Amino acid sequence: MPIEYLDKKQIALANKRQEFTRKLLRRMSGIAGVLYGSIDIEQTIPTPSALGSVPLPLDLYVSNDLLDSQFSEKLTSLYEEVGGAVTPWEDGTFYSPFSSVRFRDPKGRRNVASLAESVTPIVATAVDRWLRRA
Repeated sequence: MPIEYLDKKQIALANKRQEFTRKLLRRMSGIAGVLYGSIDIEQTIPTPSALGSVPLPLDLYVSNDLLDSQFSEKLTSLYEEVGGAVTPWEDGTFYSPFSSVRFRDPKGRRNVASLAESVTPIVATAVDRWLRRA
């Protein structure tokens, strides 16, 4: 449900769920072989073979195995353009279109609809390159 329709109590619960899912994703990112990941309520993350046709969720972890400087710079630039956050983790980087873990006032949210269209092909190319090397 869009944040515009949530009351303060619902927003507080959404914040707790978001914090939990990010902690879970961070723990899962340390598992050997994890190349990318996201936890979203209504959107599944595409498999490597589906990356070309299914957009990635925008709260996204990408492994250091995929991130050479070229891909890292492109992703960082895209997220920074929308006022997002780029957070280094032990085994990769976590990208979010929002600069805070907590939901912000709806009027302060940026339109990030086109971000997935830009991010997905970058990650798909990185995964494809990684698979060809493996």
